[in-house]
Amino acid sequence: MNITEVEKEDLEIVKRLIELEFSYFNSSVENLRERLENPNIFLFKLVERNGIIGFVDLELLDSIGRVNAISVVKHRRGKRLGEHLLDFGINFLKEKNVSEIKLIVKAENRVAKSLYGKFGFHSTGILSQKIENSTVEEMSLPLKSIFSRPRDLS
Repeated sequence: MNITEVEKEDLEIVKRLIELEFSYFNSSVENLRERLENPNIFLFKLVERNGIIGFVDLELLDSIGRVNAISVVKHRRGKRLGEHLLDFGINFLKEKNVSEIKLIVKAENRVAKSLYGKFGFHSTGILSQKIENSTVEEMSLPLKSIFSRPRDLS
């Protein structure tokens, strides 16, 4: 099992995965192709010998990294693959020198919120927007502190 960049040949499969988990998102192949060509968006697939079993969608917004989506096919859940994808995404964004990673999640999605909490994400508040009539919560993982530099005490 490994994580590699999504390629144009993978877009139809990724589209189907998105439709299953994020039906509110415009997952047309054309939209995904545009995202793939955007230099600030990074799509990665989790591959097993039988094919793609998950993906993570990451984005750079100046010094902020964002996890736009993360998903594992239903029949492979419960095997810590989501943790594997999230860990990969966090490390990828750290390499891009972001100061913080943000994401949004449906407030009632306890499984996802628990996963994010294990990695140090904390709630920064409830957003006014809704997804499929569900309350949306923003979560954040600060990576750099303004106090991380040694202070001159002289």
